[in-house]
Amino acid sequence: MGRPLMFNGSPRTEGRFGRSRRRSSSSILTLDSFKPRPTNELLVLQPTAFCNLACDYCYLPNRDSPEVMIPETASRTVERLIESNLLGSVLNVCWHAGEPLVAGRRFFREAIRQIDEVSPPTTVVRHAIQTNATLIDDSWCDLFLELEFSVGVSIDGPEAIHDRHRKTRSGKGSLPMVLRGVSQLRRRGVPFHVIAVLNAESLPDPGAYLDFFEGLGIEELCLNIDEAEGDYARSSFQSRDGLFREFYERLIDEAEARQLSFGIREFSRSVAAVLGDPARIEVNGEFFPSNAQTVPMQIISVARDGKFSTFSPELQGALSLDGFCFGNVWTDSFEQAIGRPEFQKTMQRILAGVRVCKSSCPYFSWCGGGAPANKYFENGDFTTGTTTYCRTAVQIPFDDALKRLELAAGTTANLEKL
Repeated sequence: MGRPLMFNGSPRTEGRFGRSRRRSSSSILTLDSFKPRPTNELLVLQPTAFCNLACDYCYLPNRDSPEVMIPETASRTVERLIESNLLGSVLNVCWHAGEPLVAGRRFFREAIRQIDEVSPPTTVVRHAIQTNATLIDDSWCDLFLELEFSVGVSIDGPEAIHDRHRKTRSGKGSLPMVLRGVSQLRRRGVPFHVIAVLNAESLPDPGAYLDFFEGLGIEELCLNIDEAEGDYARSSFQSRDGLFREFYERLIDEAEARQLSFGIREFSRSVAAVLGDPARIEVNGEFFPSNAQTVPMQIISVARDGKFSTFSPELQGALSLDGFCFGNVWTDSFEQAIGRPEFQKTMQRILAGVRVCKSSCPYFSWCGGGAPANKYFENGDFTTGTTTYCRTAVQIPFDDALKRLELAAGTTANLEKL
């Protein structure tokens, strides 16, 4: 479980996006309504919904289904990208969902061969995979090295933290199995990062938390909270912002004092957000910071059977809940899907939520309207504003980065010189 998301950054205020000319919300939106016209930034392929673990915070349905995607579904998806003029110079493919390694090495070799076969020579294809590492052996390391996979491993922390929520299907703690896989990666020299899901039990001792990850040889530590999504109804951080803020500030203090050999994603991207200058996008005369989760088809998620969704990847796991399946790559083009009434309704409501953020949130210039999935699952509607995810993943890390940069600069006035 991990979110393939970055929020945008700018040291400017909301005013830099200027006054916008409001268009009727009933207008039919197409890809050409967005300027610049969107291209796909992330393709999330879910080779199987099955997972060999039973994590209690998992939001994905159908985790017992053993069915596996056929390789042709992956290559058909790329053909659909080309058909709708959504393929750019780089295609970032993230293999995700249940436990993707369950699909087997033969599947990955054939699927990637077919993707390469249909991709134009002008497009660089990059593959990433998010795994619980329990199935990793020498043969998997061979594949990762041969195909130059970016590998993410799901580990929540020391045994008392990890095994509380990430158990095997028989109810045992899964950390020993995960660490065996990590040892294989390290022995074979396969670089990897970690996505760790935080919950209330993770917070008491940031020092011990970092001790554990320092010993793993990771490249980066990425922090997700146990978000309220899909089948997982309530985050342990709901109404507990102060608890998370204290943990996060102590964690970064400890990380700076230790001069860690690995980065912490939330800190790195928050600094980039403060110092950066975000891209912006125009939608029928309105200007917003570009946010891949609020622009159609910049993120596309494809399920095992070819059904696809867009906007937040987590909506793919909610297909059975509220009609977030917008088509199937075997029968529908992405442009056809956009023209349908159910897609138009969802897109208009997501844009309405972006406007709520623009009018009410001081962080809007940096995040561009948040994550629609979190608005839907936490607040019950896309047309809402701040969520627990916003506060923990965006606002608190941003405040911390701004404070540290101001201290380093001496004064706020010198911040622009950094």
